[in-house]
Amino acid sequence: MNLWDDGRSGAAGCLAGNLVLAHLRDAAGESFSERKGTTFFGSGAIWIGRMCSTDAYLYGRDRHWANLSLEQHREISHEAGLEGRSVKYLFITALAGQPVIHYWTIPGALVERAAFSDSRHAADYVYALHIREHDDGRFYLETEDVTEHHHVLPLNPASSSRLDDAFDATRRARQRREAQRDARRSADARQFDAATPREPVGKQTEFQIPLKGGRSALLQLPLPAADVDLARIKGWIDLMNDVLTESVSEEPSTNVRRERATRAVSDLQNASLADGRDRITDEQIDSEIRDVRRGHK
Repeated sequence: MNLWDDGRSGAAGCLAGNLVLAHLRDAAGESFSERKGTTFFGSGAIWIGRMCSTDAYLYGRDRHWANLSLEQHREISHEAGLEGRSVKYLFITALAGQPVIHYWTIPGALVERAAFSDSRHAADYVYALHIREHDDGRFYLETEDVTEHHHVLPLNPASSSRLDDAFDATRRARQRREAQRDARRSADARQFDAATPREPVGKQTEFQIPLKGGRSALLQLPLPAADVDLARIKGWIDLMNDVLTESVSEEPSTNVRRERATRAVSDLQNASLADGRDRITDEQIDSEIRDVRRGHK
């Protein structure tokens, strides 16, 4: 049997799927025919298949993992109803190095109750299904006991060997895809680097800093900058804070304001010394300096 041929299942998943379909045909008298993807027409039912052929998604008690589409479930349920069929799910777990395949044949009504009972879900809702084994050896889908739907297919040596070969083929194909993806990423990175202009080491690099009111400041730094350089820049900004924050429209130049402020401080100090006491408070001195810098004196 070669009905399970969906490329997303990988070589091992396709082989495991066909082994289970053949077993259901021979042991349970099911008659399968192709529908679309991993869905199949059966004897009185439409089957929705899901394959788990890696333990990468199985943690702790997980024995099967799959994504279920609400849109697909509704579509097939509607189609099955029109044709007088039921809906069944076939969940298969086949892992490398194991001589058996585990599978569950679960009625669609039970899956709908566990996964799609919330009417608020949109049509594109996807449910992450986990079948878990409890300490007592029973299997559960959410709170639904699905132990009676669990089956084990032992593999004869020939089938086990074919499945191991398929897992090897799947692994090699994955490695090729990863190598091709890494090569594309490296090529893209080289192309980006080649197209990106670079400043020679030791040259100044400019940084536009957005300011309030749509203005911007231009900061030039020689890169790489040492921590002490950044500390000096910050210290200079702190020191010049009172000058930098003053309006520059129709004001004297910075040098003139600095000279006036210096003279004002000197005059105040001399007057205090001559009188033998402080003539004004620190707050008054600060006010005097600010007035001088603004050109009031």
